[in-house]
Amino acid sequence: MKNLNILYLVICTVLFLGACKKSEPTSFSATPQIYFYDADALTGKVRDSVLISFARLGNDIKQTKVDIPLEFIGKVSTSDRPFSVVVDRTKTTAVEGKHFVMVPESYMVIKGANKALLPIKIISTSDLDNKTVQVVLKLQKNKNFDTDFHFVNTDLNTMDLSSYRILISNMLLKPSWWDGSSETYLGAFSRKKVELIFDVTKKNLDAIEKARTTYDWDLLRAIARETQIQINYMRTIGEELKDENNQPINMGAFVN
Repeated sequence: MKNLNILYLVICTVLFLGACKKSEPTSFSATPQIYFYDADALTGKVRDSVLISFARLGNDIKQTKVDIPLEFIGKVSTSDRPFSVVVDRTKTTAVEGKHFVMVPESYMVIKGANKALLPIKIISTSDLDNKTVQVVLKLQKNKNFDTDFHFVNTDLNTMDLSSYRILISNMLLKPSWWDGSSETYLGAFSRKKVELIFDVTKKNLDAIEKARTTYDWDLLRAIARETQIQINYMRTIGEELKDENNQPINMGAFVN
């Protein structure tokens, strides 16, 4: 009887383990999964949108090209493979041809590559001075690629990476890094100040942000000093430079 009980336990254990066997991972012979993959260089966090503010690019720039990065899971091919992307009209508030232009002939993963770039031309218009519009792009399945890939981000939230938003505006908001030690060099934030810095030093807000986030204090100090010299000069000829709130523009305490 004891032997029968042991045999019964062995049989149950085998059946249980067979029932709990994990599914085999999907083979790379399946259709590759393509997805947008725009990861922050410092944190690694994946973003599903980008803000294009022409106020950050300089006063004379009225259009720019944005390259949206994509990746895929699957085998690298020995031939070029087109992928499919459309504008989600139900979520897009930007006007095609006015605020953006698609470049459809570039929707291709070239042979030997496991990444691609999706170019889109962004255009500055006067109506963007007081509002922000968006383009929502949506990947679609075709014979080369599937689009069902979901991604667990660094904050453990699951993302659907088949869609990507591009926000377009001429407005300029204070960046999160423009405070504390930044203000000791740059002073209070204003759009007019950012425009003045570009006019004097040819450094746009992206260049200033790079100096700040890479702790290049010498460059930040040089930008602030050169701009303050221009402010001081304008005062000597009787012209006070003011921001959009009609307040005098000054750089930070470290350069005055």
